[in-house]
Amino acid sequence: MHTISPTPKLVTDEQIPSFKALADALHEFGCKLGLQVFHPEYDTVAVAELFAKGDMAGARAKLHHDMQHYINEVTGERLQEILVHITENPQLGRGGLFIDEAVELAKLLEADGVDTFHVGQANHTGNLNDTIPAMGTRPECFMAPYARRVKEAVSVPVSTVGRIMTPEDGARLIEEGVCDFIGLGRPILCDPDYANKVAAGQADLIRPCIMCNHGCTDAIASRRFISCVLNPENGYEYKRVITPAGTPRKIAVVGGGPAGMEAARVAACGRRAGTADPGDQHPMRLRGHRLRHSTGGLRHRRA
Repeated sequence: MHTISPTPKLVTDEQIPSFKALADALHEFGCKLGLQVFHPEYDTVAVAELFAKGDMAGARAKLHHDMQHYINEVTGERLQEILVHITENPQLGRGGLFIDEAVELAKLLEADGVDTFHVGQANHTGNLNDTIPAMGTRPECFMAPYARRVKEAVSVPVSTVGRIMTPEDGARLIEEGVCDFIGLGRPILCDPDYANKVAAGQADLIRPCIMCNHGCTDAIASRRFISCVLNPENGYEYKRVITPAGTPRKIAVVGGGPAGMEAARVAACGRRAGTADPGDQHPMRLRGHRLRHSTGGLRHRRA
């Protein structure tokens, strides 16, 4: 959808039917949906006037009205989720709330009937790395301390995001009382079967996101469609579909590095594929980390 923002937005009622069609299609698979309401979509003039008059109850009611209009029209659901955008310091993620303010606001919003909160890093600086940090720029699970503060202050469910690298990390956050559920963005682009593999007890077969931001966040910033450097089908679902071979063949892939192993993994779909590697190290290992793979008919021999 081409708007001023690189992300889809609801800006007129004429867009509602298309969003409803998307919601109906996803509901067929049992998905739950939510809408994120950004500040520009509020009647900011009216809200500012209410704030200037000190009418806090009126301002909250106006915000709820503007949000509920879209939620009711598109999904028919009552559920309201409020995104609590946190600012850690004035130079990082400007436009959010400091955590003490966020906790107090969460209490007020819960009293007004909000059903759930999502705690994330604010981003009104134009720097997407504030919110979607690339590898090595932020600690893993960096929003956990802030999510915990909000969860301790309210009785409704709380979710969070922020470099949650593995299913084990997500489970730990829930078990330790940091949140009630987690949000994943980039990992799902990298491996759309992430949740299915966890449910099947095959978390070791998940293709791990490396947080490079080259196919996803960079694409958003440059107004291109989202893809993934580790998932060649992402963004090309109608053009790149891996299917079993009609005629089985024997294929040899020379080289057991990451590219060779991926080539062998894909080639093993409906075929018998093998790798030959002259190196001293086992081809399933790269810098001490085991490469996750699901190979079926894959075989390996040391050259």
